[in-house]
Amino acid sequence: MGKNGAVLDGGVYNGLSEKTQLQNGLPPIWKNNLLLFTNVDSFEVAGLACHNQRWWALNFIYCANGHLHDLDFKACDIGIDDQGQPYHGLKRDKYSEILVKNADGIDLRQGCHDILIENITGFTEDDTVALTALNGNLEKAFAVEGLPMDLCRVTVKNVASAAFCTNVRLLNQGTIPLHDILVDGVTDTSAESPYMDQGLYAVRIGDPHLYGDRHSTKEETYNITIRNVRGRGRYALGLAGEIDRLTYENIQPFDSTQLLEDRRETF
Repeated sequence: MGKNGAVLDGGVYNGLSEKTQLQNGLPPIWKNNLLLFTNVDSFEVAGLACHNQRWWALNFIYCANGHLHDLDFKACDIGIDDQGQPYHGLKRDKYSEILVKNADGIDLRQGCHDILIENITGFTEDDTVALTALNGNLEKAFAVEGLPMDLCRVTVKNVASAAFCTNVRLLNQGTIPLHDILVDGVTDTSAESPYMDQGLYAVRIGDPHLYGDRHSTKEETYNITIRNVRGRGRYALGLAGEIDRLTYENIQPFDSTQLLEDRRETF
């Protein structure tokens, strides 16, 4: 339950996914956001518990001067086996069986700036906090003419979650700048989690996979600080692509976690 007792629950899954969207009369995938904020200036979201999100729980596009805090997530942890029977507890080697995929917690997208995110807990099927500056159909649908596209001046503090993918993810591609980001205090709480087995990253910057028109350059990804990270997934910190003025310190791997996956070559 949220700090103030408020719960947002996505309820029974409706079958809308990134693969099924816009087919057979289905709407775009962002109709499955619990809350979608676009072009909002000066806002606060706090004291909520978000359960069973059918895609991303809280999604922000071209939003500024905000404070997100004291938020807890409990995504759906149901898999469907090859006999069509449901079970609880997501398995890394059975990703295809996961019922609700890409169930993030908080997503900041293109055009978001001057935002503080802190005191975030719970379990997410994909990323708990994602700062992803891309230029896909979602961003084009909610673009605000005249506003900068940069995702910048964001602070993320005190994230303690079990994330099937990444606790805090940073990514930009296709000419959208991502810069002036501080991530301070990330703890992977997935040890003995009833919802999932081992995650992938505590913090991840970049991706070798191409999501946009091209990978970002160091002129577009810069001034990023990561500190005080406790990882239990495959890697405590993952780096990919070009990053300028990157600082990371006090990165602590536990269990079988490796400290660093470094793929900062030019793609």
